[in-house]
This record gives sequence, structure tokens and C-alpha cells, in this order.
Amino acid sequence: LSLAVPHASLDRVETVKCAVLFDTIGQLGGKDDREAEARPKGEGQTPYQGKKRCFGEYKCPKCKRKWMSGNSWANMGQECIKCHINVYPHKQRPLEKPDGLDVSDQSKEHPQHLCEKCKVLGYYCRRVQ
Repeated sequence: LSLAVPHASLDRVETVKCAVLFDTIGQLGGKDDREAEARPKGEGQTPYQGKKRCFGEYKCPKCKRKWMSGNSWANMGQECIKCHINVYPHKQRPLEKPDGLDVSDQSKEHPQHLCEKCKVLGYYCRRVQ
């Protein structure tokens, strides 16, 4: 996937096509209203294009490591702890509708050094409302 390549070298159209392709292949038969809302609307690095924090699912294209985060944002990635490359979420959904494994553990510390949003802001991304 080209989603882990730094922003500067990405062609915006190719990135969106890749995200849409993955969304279509990865969710056959499993779509619901929340996932449909999270689809790319023509531009952006991530399925969700809103301003609020959401729940994201990530998979590193290099080492195949998977993780989930309750600190996912539009057009922001998280660094793979093994490969040290920025990975964009392939799935995002609202925080207010948790189901199954996506219940956020509030006691777990957020690794700010791996979060693109924290790096861009210069402080903990959860302080943004």
C-alpha cells in the first residue's frame, strides 16, 4: 500500500483511490451505516474527514502489524512502533458507537511520540475538543 509513504511524495488522487480500494475489498458484506459515513469524499489521506477524534484501525504495510486506537484523526497517521513509518488508518468510525474491541481503554497511556496529530499540535491530541 502507498498509504505509509510520507505526505510529500504521495499523489493525492492515488492515495484516495487506494483507500477506497482497500475499503471495498476489506469490507465486502460487512458494511454498516457507521463505516459508510467514514468513506473518503474525494480528498484526504483517511476514510474519515471530520474534525473530531474517532476510532481507527491500522495495519502497517511493511511488517503487517495491526493496532486500533481511540485517538484517530482525519488525515493523520500513527507511526508503526516496529518499522517507524507513518501509517494511515484503513477504517475509522465514531467514538460514541463502540462495538466489540473498539472500546477505548482510558487508563492506557497514549504514545504521543507515535501520533502524527500530537506531533503537529506539539501537545497531547486529546486536549483538542
